[in-house]
Amino acid sequence: MHADPSTGALKTSGDATRDGFVYPDGRSVHPYVFGSALAGERNVVEYQVRQTQRGVSVAVMCQGELDLEQLRLKVSVALTALAIHEPEVQITRVERLPRLASGKLKRFVPLPDAGDPEGTG
Repeated sequence: MHADPSTGALKTSGDATRDGFVYPDGRSVHPYVFGSALAGERNVVEYQVRQTQRGVSVAVMCQGELDLEQLRLKVSVALTALAIHEPEVQITRVERLPRLASGKLKRFVPLPDAGDPEGTG
């Protein structure tokens, strides 16, 4: 397993991308960081986290009310604790999440690389 120097995506020795992010400076973030922040919200039904150059963009499907700013702060604090300096965190409420051809949800989408511009892994 290694970080692709051009994208920061965590790679195995083949083409598969692991569910985790490695940023260009080498810092890594395990999916648990997001799962603990997002899955703990009772109104979050599903979510997808996309890595960005300086943080993440999170799409959430929810039922009922959800304080998006509070959730953004929760994720930001978790990333800051991992020494991601001033992370940019965007949380967006969506009606549906994009699925793979198999119908499965790719919950964690790393920065795309040249061989996978859609970041589908």
